[in-house]
Amino acid sequence: IYFIRDLLHAVKSIEHMEESNNQKIFQGVIQTLFDEPQHFIELSLWKHLLKFQSLEILVRNQWLHILKSPAFIDVVRVYEKLFVDTDFKINVLGQESYDANQKIAVVSKLKVRLTKHMYLFFENAIMTEEVLKKDKTRSICYNICEDLLYFGNNREKFGNSWKEYEHHLHQWFLRECYMLKDVNWTKQFFTQQLIRQQFPIFAHKEVSNVFSQLQWQRSKDQFTQSFNETFRERYNYFKEKLTAGNCSCYSEDKQDIPPLLTAALSMSSSVSQFKKLPGYVLKQTCTYIVYVMDNPRGNKPVFMSFAQNRDIHIFTKSKFHKFKSGASICK
Repeated sequence: IYFIRDLLHAVKSIEHMEESNNQKIFQGVIQTLFDEPQHFIELSLWKHLLKFQSLEILVRNQWLHILKSPAFIDVVRVYEKLFVDTDFKINVLGQESYDANQKIAVVSKLKVRLTKHMYLFFENAIMTEEVLKKDKTRSICYNICEDLLYFGNNREKFGNSWKEYEHHLHQWFLRECYMLKDVNWTKQFFTQQLIRQQFPIFAHKEVSNVFSQLQWQRSKDQFTQSFNETFRERYNYFKEKLTAGNCSCYSEDKQDIPPLLTAALSMSSSVSQFKKLPGYVLKQTCTYIVYVMDNPRGNKPVFMSFAQNRDIHIFTKSKFHKFKSGASICK
């Protein structure tokens, strides 16, 4: 597959692609590689990669019209890769009109921009309305809303299908938020009164019938419903102790680690503007907790990694560790 890639690059560099005859021949080769990869590659995985590689060449050169019916999802993935990883530059959001393939490019461009904005926003966002008092996070939130409203603001370019594109984009954005910050955090954050007042897209059905349906209600038992009675008892014990500010409740019994961590996670995801939990909360891109396992050759530190951009209570023998900087904070 790498030989084919390098050979195509060499041909494209040597031959004069501005000449229509050369261009048609080259397009025909790419189309054959895309339609019949089994004639060039035996392994099924590499066949898919060859199709993707061929599709990337067609997208980069705006030759998608030569394909009869490329898979929508494959074209989206190629555009996303080009917008993220390469110097592929096309002012797709500023065009006066769009054909079917250019509309796919618009969807991909918006997803790439929204992804970048989401990561920046969630690095600073917390479970309070205070986040909008910061110029940086407020500006990012405005940019997110602008991209989410793109199809509604440009409906004349997309005809009767603009609502379908917008609905798809809003559902995708919500799923990404769920994966980045979990369902409970996302619902609680975007249903805050100040968020909905300043950004109508999260409040009014006529603006978005996806975000306007978000509802959040605190559930005390959501973290224990799937576990047995012993786990539930230990979970409730640790949660009660941590809420009271007792971070020395861990007795170094390894069986207590799962309910202990679950209690800490449940508290971190439910912090809101109405309640400040005591104890330490580390806010960083990725947080780790370390504990020591018995080992015949000596104590062995074990690292556990949590989801990114969470505010998590971290404790071990009354010490709080921030391993990215190497610092530890003692109680």
